[in-house]
Amino acid sequence: WVNNFGHEGLGLLLDVLEKLLDKKQQENIDKKNQYKLIQCLKAFMNNKFGLQRILGDERSLLLLARAIDPKQPNMMTEIVKILSAICIVGEDNILDKLLGAISTAAERNNKERFSPIVEGLENHEALQLQVACMQFINALVTSPYELDFRIHLRNEFLRSGLKAMLPDLKEKENDELDIQLKVFDENKEDDLNELSHRFNDIRTEMEYPFEESQNHFACIDTAAENYLLSILQHFLLIRNDYYIRPQYYKIIEECVSQIVLHCSGMDPDFKYRQRLDVDFTHLIDSCVNKAKVEESEQKAAEFSKKFDEEFTARQEAQAELQKREEKIKELETEIQQLRIQGPGLSSSSGVPGPPPPPSMSSGGSSPPPPPPPPPLPGGALPPPPPPLPGTGGLPPPPPPLFGGPPPPPGIPPPLGVPLDLPFGMKQKKIYKPEVSMKRINWSKIEPKELSENCFWLKVKEDKFENPDLFAKLALNFATQI
Repeated sequence: WVNNFGHEGLGLLLDVLEKLLDKKQQENIDKKNQYKLIQCLKAFMNNKFGLQRILGDERSLLLLARAIDPKQPNMMTEIVKILSAICIVGEDNILDKLLGAISTAAERNNKERFSPIVEGLENHEALQLQVACMQFINALVTSPYELDFRIHLRNEFLRSGLKAMLPDLKEKENDELDIQLKVFDENKEDDLNELSHRFNDIRTEMEYPFEESQNHFACIDTAAENYLLSILQHFLLIRNDYYIRPQYYKIIEECVSQIVLHCSGMDPDFKYRQRLDVDFTHLIDSCVNKAKVEESEQKAAEFSKKFDEEFTARQEAQAELQKREEKIKELETEIQQLRIQGPGLSSSSGVPGPPPPPSMSSGGSSPPPPPPPPPLPGGALPPPPPPLPGTGGLPPPPPPLFGGPPPPPGIPPPLGVPLDLPFGMKQKKIYKPEVSMKRINWSKIEPKELSENCFWLKVKEDKFENPDLFAKLALNFATQI
């Protein structure tokens, strides 16, 4: 009889139920007839063929959702039991169809989609209705495979008034109701633990995130509070990915700005409850790829800058190495010259100094001075004796370099001897670069060639002394290896 009745009988039952639901003023007989029709549908779907027929008709779920009425507890109990069974044993996409039907039915009455189910829990006289409603809530919340969707549905029920009713429901002494409440709490705890692992074991209070700053929002204790709470709760469900999370917030900000900052001067359609027809997956992937490209370009610029710094340091090191090699060659040449001159200097070191010049006094000649003492070990010559009293003579010579022999030609005069500079000119500071510089074809200006109004008498080049300037000069004019 189910097969014979199912081809036409199901359609007739749904037609009659739809006409009764469309009546604006329903009498008691109409409500009784609705209840009888619900019982017929329950009996019809109590088998595999009947269940498939009901799920195959698009009107079935919508009419069952529209028939949910907390004022008729017996009929509502049967309806939520039917919907719970459909949610549990239905096909994979049955949850989306069921939620769509509940949302459409709620829009016709200008209510939140889960508010009729929560109102059924408020009827403390209908204990079976409360058990059936909690069973339906658990069926809806535990059906999704994704954690985010389960938390989304549970939070929506809690915002619709379930949170305030749970303490009163737990005080009732009923085994069936206690089982459903225990299932709800256990699933909630499991989802929160899974969510806390996502946030590095930081337990997040989902009842009201950002509770510490709730006083800063102007919509607290207003009709907009639940929507703000939903927005904040959904923010916590955004995947914590280095690239994807910023792109989610970027798209959310763009959507909010387009909704709020509309140019038409008209508010949007607040009754529109369907999902936005936007391929967010492709949009997010595009934003992620763009972010990766920007990061790669930034890294490339950093590597290029680092390469330039390393290359400059390498050139400076090569120039310093060449300078040290040239210095070594100069020292080796100087040592070789000293070795060549060494025998002559050592032989001349033992010859006594010349006798002092004759006395210029008129008193006649004085006896010659005693011969100088023998030379000290090491070949160093002692200074000659001072001239005799009353006699003229040359001043004593300066101490010899290198322990006795005079300095070879080409070596500058000893340090500390001031040069005779004209017109009160001070001696210029000598700058010695750290690297070997290229030789520039210029002529040195001798002090005797300077005039009184010469530029070099007035210039103060130490004011322009700057390490950066020296570094640039070394980089541009250093001798390459």
